[in-house]
Amino acid sequence: MRRSSCLVAFVLSLSLMQPTLAADHCVVLQYHHISDETPGITSVTPQQFQDHLDYLLVNKHHVMPLEEVVAALKNDTPLPDRCVALTIDVAYKSAYTEAFPRTQRYAYPLTVFVSTEAVFISQKSAHKELCFEVARALVSKGAARTRLVKGKQPV
Repeated sequence: MRRSSCLVAFVLSLSLMQPTLAADHCVVLQYHHISDETPGITSVTPQQFQDHLDYLLVNKHHVMPLEEVVAALKNDTPLPDRCVALTIDVAYKSAYTEAFPRTQRYAYPLTVFVSTEAVFISQKSAHKELCFEVARALVSKGAARTRLVKGKQPV
């Protein structure tokens, strides 16, 4: 049930995008966890995420880096039809183990937002779902374009 309702919501959000000569908008798909083991309210399963990527490909959506979408909107630059940006909040381990390899296979850009405070707190606890190693790996592999910092020290 969770899988089908998630896919229906995903398809409906993309179907609202009508082709125009020049788009002045972009759909931003925001994810949190990509996991079978985390709460459904904040998660999609790896298979659901894969289904979303397949849908984008088959339906010829133009996946852009969020940074370029924002720049285009600020500069009143037209965006391509069927524009989509993929984002993940918090940089849970699944951003690196599930989402990043899948988006790389499609050559889709992925924007990952890293909460360094949450990562720091996680490093002190027994639950190390969030970690600086994952954040560093995402930066080194090109999923992040800016330098990560904790306080004033580079991560």
